[in-house]
Amino acid sequence: MSAKFKKIGDIKKVERIIKSMPQRIREVTRPGFEQMGMFYQGEIVRGMDSQAPAGQPFVPLSPKTVEARAKRRGTASTKALIDTAGMRNSVTHKVMRTPIAVFIGLLRTTMHPETGQPVANLGEIHENGTAAIPARPFVDPIARSRSLRRRARRVFYRSVRAHRSRLMR
Repeated sequence: MSAKFKKIGDIKKVERIIKSMPQRIREVTRPGFEQMGMFYQGEIVRGMDSQAPAGQPFVPLSPKTVEARAKRRGTASTKALIDTAGMRNSVTHKVMRTPIAVFIGLLRTTMHPETGQPVANLGEIHENGTAAIPARPFVDPIARSRSLRRRARRVFYRSVRAHRSRLMR
């Protein structure tokens, strides 16, 4: 006995949808990656502002640094990494096309407004420290935080759910 199948509906439309699935999946997930990038970018900036990314406090500035800032700027700011806000304002995200990934951090092409040096170089110094400057990681604690990863996944999934109707057009 052989099975008989009857075509019901618009088979051409179904074939077109199946053939375009990889592109449609990218269309649905790209806004999710964009939202996730904005989420992490905001968390890095919040960590700098609070001086405790993901709850891990920065090493306080030395009295010499605070004094030097006061002479140079006229104010004695005690916040690490936010002397001119050049690095803070350069934190960004970028959704990469292939492979689909999100870059979050400081781009090598972004220059510090006062020094003209790549902001990423300054960020690397602060993230890892040097012999003279203690490490004040501002990206790594965010990336390692399980609770932030869970929140980022929720942001991503919420966006995908909002755009999933694009799959079946």
